[in-house]
Amino acid sequence: MIWARKIAWGSNKAQESYFCRVVGVARFAYNWALSAGPKPSEGAF
Repeated sequence: MIWARKIAWGSNKAQESYFCRVVGVARFAYNWALSAGPKPSEGAF
């Protein structure tokens, strides 16, 4: 059985802009790592 909880997050404008920047950087790093890694056509998988 999977349990889930919803949490209300009360953030101000400064925190909201910080969260958006952090998510943007994480997304950029993830996409960069995908493009820098071995490709399936190179026989890595």
